Amino acid sequence: MKIVSRVITIIAAALVALLAVANREAATVSLDPLPFEITGPLYALLLAAAVIGLSVGGFMGWSSGLKWRRMARRRRRELDSLEKRLKTSGVDLGAENAPHLPAEDQSTPQITVKLPPA
Repeated sequence: MKIVSRVITIIAAALVALLAVANREAATVSLDPLPFEITGPLYALLLAAAVIGLSVGGFMGWSSGLKWRRMARRRRRELDSLEKRLKTSGVDLGAENAPHLPAEDQSTPQITVKLPPA
């Protein structure tokens, strides 16, 4: 798996280098309703846009999982508390103390069909 990730990283780095070499001309990006203009090499503007997009997307993904991580922490604390209470109570719930249930009948069920007289 390390080899695959290294190969993908090398390919991505080569593509970024090709992008930088091919797009060295200055470009201006204007944020139309705002009075901001950014001028720089096109490759730098593209890479900055990609980094900003990945950062915003990562933050949104992380923040959407907050609810589930909070629930997992709460349940983990509850489970730890219950395990601690169980240990202090002295009750052993090992396999030898499990309730013995009758074994299910594994034989093939017999089906009887009564037909009306002909």
